[in-house]
Amino acid sequence: MIGIGTLVNAIAIIAGAAAGSLIRGGLPERIKNIIMQSVGLAVLFIGLSGALQGLFTVAGNGLERQFVMLMIASMVIGGITGELLQIEAGLEKAGQWF
Repeated sequence: MIGIGTLVNAIAIIAGAAAGSLIRGGLPERIKNIIMQSVGLAVLFIGLSGALQGLFTVAGNGLERQFVMLMIASMVIGGITGELLQIEAGLEKAGQWF
Protein backbone atom coordinates (compact mmCIF):
# COMPACT_ATOMS: atom_id res chain seq x y z
CA MET A 1 0.00 0.00 0.00
CA ILE A 2 1.46 3.33 -1.06
CA GLY A 3 1.72 5.94 1.67
CA ILE A 4 1.66 3.55 4.63
CA GLY A 5 4.94 5.00 5.92
CA THR A 6 3.50 8.50 5.93
CA LEU A 7 0.42 7.28 7.77
CA VAL A 8 2.48 5.43 10.40
CA ASN A 9 4.71 8.49 10.83
CA ALA A 10 1.72 10.78 11.35
CA ILE A 11 0.19 8.41 13.92
CA ALA A 12 3.53 8.17 15.74
CA ILE A 13 3.82 11.97 15.87
CA ILE A 14 0.29 12.32 17.24
CA ALA A 15 0.91 9.58 19.83
CA GLY A 16 4.20 11.21 20.86
CA ALA A 17 2.56 14.61 21.21
CA ALA A 18 -0.23 13.10 23.33
CA ALA A 19 2.28 11.29 25.54
CA GLY A 20 4.33 14.47 25.89
CA SER A 21 1.34 16.49 27.00
CA LEU A 22 0.43 13.82 29.57
CA ILE A 23 3.92 13.92 31.12
CA ARG A 24 3.98 17.61 31.99
CA GLY A 25 6.44 17.27 34.87
CA GLY A 26 9.06 15.85 32.56
CA LEU A 27 11.04 12.66 32.77
CA PRO A 28 13.86 11.94 35.19
CA GLU A 29 17.31 12.68 33.78
CA ARG A 30 18.34 9.01 33.77
CA ILE A 31 15.28 8.10 31.66
CA LYS A 32 16.09 10.92 29.22
CA ASN A 33 19.64 9.58 28.90
CA ILE A 34 18.41 6.03 28.26
CA ILE A 35 15.98 7.26 25.59
CA MET A 36 18.68 9.31 23.84
CA GLN A 37 21.14 6.40 23.94
CA SER A 38 18.50 4.00 22.58
CA VAL A 39 17.56 6.32 19.73
CA GLY A 40 21.24 6.92 18.95
CA LEU A 41 21.94 3.19 18.85
CA ALA A 42 18.93 2.60 16.59
CA VAL A 43 20.10 5.33 14.20
CA LEU A 44 23.58 3.77 14.20
CA PHE A 45 22.20 0.33 13.29
CA ILE A 46 19.93 1.75 10.58
CA GLY A 47 22.82 3.73 9.12
CA LEU A 48 25.17 0.75 9.19
CA SER A 49 22.62 -1.53 7.57
CA GLY A 50 22.07 1.00 4.80
CA ALA A 51 25.79 1.55 4.28
CA LEU A 52 26.65 -2.15 4.28
CA GLN A 53 23.64 -3.24 2.23
CA GLY A 54 25.45 -3.02 -1.09
CA LEU A 55 28.82 -3.95 0.39
CA PHE A 56 28.09 -7.58 1.26
CA THR A 57 26.24 -10.15 -0.81
CA VAL A 58 25.33 -13.71 0.14
CA ALA A 59 27.02 -16.22 -2.13
CA GLY A 60 26.60 -19.90 -1.38
CA ASN A 61 27.49 -20.48 2.26
CA GLY A 62 29.24 -17.18 2.90
CA LEU A 63 29.42 -13.48 2.32
CA GLU A 64 31.24 -11.78 -0.52
CA ARG A 65 32.58 -8.24 -0.25
CA GLN A 66 32.46 -5.67 -2.99
CA PHE A 67 33.21 -1.96 -3.23
CA VAL A 68 35.22 -2.01 0.03
CA MET A 69 37.80 0.48 -1.24
CA LEU A 70 35.02 2.78 -2.46
CA MET A 71 33.49 2.80 1.03
CA ILE A 72 36.86 3.50 2.68
CA ALA A 73 37.67 6.29 0.22
CA SER A 74 34.20 7.80 0.66
CA MET A 75 34.56 7.85 4.44
CA VAL A 76 38.03 9.42 4.27
CA ILE A 77 36.94 12.07 1.76
CA GLY A 78 33.76 12.77 3.74
CA GLY A 79 35.69 13.07 7.00
CA ILE A 80 38.24 15.46 5.53
CA THR A 81 35.54 17.53 3.82
CA GLY A 82 33.50 17.73 7.03
CA GLU A 83 36.56 18.82 8.99
CA LEU A 84 37.54 21.48 6.45
CA LEU A 85 34.00 22.87 6.35
CA GLN A 86 33.73 22.63 10.16
CA ILE A 87 30.34 20.94 9.88
CA GLU A 88 30.38 19.67 13.47
CA ALA A 89 31.02 23.15 14.87
CA GLY A 90 28.16 24.50 12.79
CA LEU A 91 25.81 21.80 14.04
CA GLU A 92 26.86 22.48 17.64
CA LYS A 93 26.18 26.19 17.15
CA ALA A 94 22.78 25.44 15.60
CA GLY A 95 21.96 23.10 18.49
CA GLN A 96 22.79 25.77 21.05
CA TRP A 97 20.66 28.28 19.14
CA PHE A 98 17.65 25.95 19.32
